[in-house]
Amino acid sequence: MFFVSEMINEVVLTLLDEFEEGPQLITVTDEDGTDQVCEVIHTFSSEQFGKSYVLYVLATDESMEERDIFAAQYVAGNDGTIEELLPIETDEEWEFVEDILNDL
Repeated sequence: MFFVSEMINEVVLTLLDEFEEGPQLITVTDEDGTDQVCEVIHTFSSEQFGKSYVLYVLATDESMEERDIFAAQYVAGNDGTIEELLPIETDEEWEFVEDILNDL
């Protein structure tokens, strides 16, 4: 009976490892032309503006409390991944994004 329990436990752990998703990482080019690896913390859409937005941070070992949060609109690929980042254009969009961030 102990052997069966060990097998079941191992199967469950294997399945959890397969389905566990790590953080979604994107590469962002800063003003200096340097590529920065960033971690996506939230994506959302706005029917009002007809756009999708992403909140992200630089991928570092620092705690979330110490990292700056960045926002952009994005174009999604066929598989839903972030293909292109675009600037947020209006004050109304920024207010919408800030409201979402405050809700989080």
